[in-house]
Amino acid sequence: MTNTDHEMNSILFCASSRTGFHGGTNRSSQLLELLSEIAEVELVGPIGKKEAMDARRNMKAVLSPGFIPSMIKWLWIYSRIYDLRTSIGSAIRCIHRRRDAKQQIYECGRPSLIAIEYFKYFLDLTFSKSTDCIVMGFPQNIDALAQGNFGKQRKHLRQLKHEISMYRRCNAVFTISQEEAWFLRNAGVNVYYLPYIPPQNQMTIIQNVAQLRKNTSARHNLLLSTTKNLPTKHGTLSFLNHIHDKKVSFNLPLVVAGGGTAEHCSSFASENVKVLGKVTNETLIDLLAQANTLIIPQEWGTGALTRVIDWALAGINIVCTRHAARSVPYFPNVHICNDINDMIELINSPLPRYQGVQDVPEEFKESIEYAKIYISSLLKK
Repeated sequence: MTNTDHEMNSILFCASSRTGFHGGTNRSSQLLELLSEIAEVELVGPIGKKEAMDARRNMKAVLSPGFIPSMIKWLWIYSRIYDLRTSIGSAIRCIHRRRDAKQQIYECGRPSLIAIEYFKYFLDLTFSKSTDCIVMGFPQNIDALAQGNFGKQRKHLRQLKHEISMYRRCNAVFTISQEEAWFLRNAGVNVYYLPYIPPQNQMTIIQNVAQLRKNTSARHNLLLSTTKNLPTKHGTLSFLNHIHDKKVSFNLPLVVAGGGTAEHCSSFASENVKVLGKVTNETLIDLLAQANTLIIPQEWGTGALTRVIDWALAGINIVCTRHAARSVPYFPNVHICNDINDMIELINSPLPRYQGVQDVPEEFKESIEYAKIYISSLLKK
């Protein structure tokens, strides 16, 4: 791409997260790096509940032209998915996001492409179309399918229908998992598979962990979790309940770490199971460097688990369920199990300790290169 092309084209990236030390942020960073190689990128971050409920901010919104029609429109959409209280909050946040995004669009001189990562942050696509922008979706998962017990409530089906309808209105959609690309293509969406590979800041951490592992021995088995993510929380509790009920012991202690684990997993603590709760980034790196295995017992969920790729590249033995390994290519240190009993047997088996950073799979590189070429071709039209 020439300098002239780069100056003519710009991308507005509506990201789901900006900072942190977790999978969602790493995917956002990967997309930001990829889009920045194609054109100049303006970043719009998410609006949180606290900011959306700010009284002064909301008063300005209420007094602004068009607020009431917009509120009725979005309240009708969200009321088909959520209860009334949640619908009101979601509608207000949506109006704020639209207003802020419009302002950002005008400030960056009407971008050539709007890249939207999370369906709750989608702009009103009719506005995007009116500016002649290309609109692309980069969902981290199909949100309607990520909440558990899908289909038991009508709101899940309505949310899925609403979500798919927005993806259909995009020029193209790129998913993090092959399974979701398959599903959305069968739903009439122009969709492509864009696998996750760690962004540069995360690769630096991975290299650091891999280097530390050369000079440390295995001291524990590690289970990273967070209670904010429902599939992860469910898998963690299912695994811990099983080993508690069966009185399972491990050759090396089991360490459970992550946000919310101190509150929800402390009852499982024993001589063989240590629950640390939320830890600092520095402590997390030390835990990973000393891990014999990283246990990922997720049993359901959508998207793809970035931590499988991250820590497989660092050379850690990943012991995971078949579901957790979705969209993961072959790694010699990713051990896929059918159930918890298989996981326990493997954790207590002697496993090779891999040294150094593993290679990123070639098929991942090819898919990412194709995405760059495809997006660039749309910008040149």
